[in-house]
Amino acid sequence: MVGNTAPHQNPAEDNFIGIIGNWRSWRFGQAVRRGFRENRHLPVASLFLPLDGWILPETRLSDHASFWDAGLPAVMVTDTAFFRNPNYHLPSDTIDTLDFTFMAQLVKSLELALLELRPA
Repeated sequence: MVGNTAPHQNPAEDNFIGIIGNWRSWRFGQAVRRGFRENRHLPVASLFLPLDGWILPETRLSDHASFWDAGLPAVMVTDTAFFRNPNYHLPSDTIDTLDFTFMAQLVKSLELALLELRPA
């Protein structure tokens, strides 16, 4: 496994974004990570796994896993809410429990990642 943790990232808090990829997605994932790191307001951590993530099944809990299975590079961009948010996908998961400031920073980071991925 190859991982990288941001200096202000704290797994006990919901103050960072994770970029999860398989080894085939490493180069693509590093480009995404470079874009995210340009946003100093939202720390980012990354993890790249062998065996298409089967050694850590939680890394396969989204749509990206089907791309891995098809041999295509893909990453999951996650705040790991399914581990830390007690309201995640429950009736109590309402708009008043959402952090819009955090979401705005995520959108900014996604924009920076897309700019990093554009052809030169």
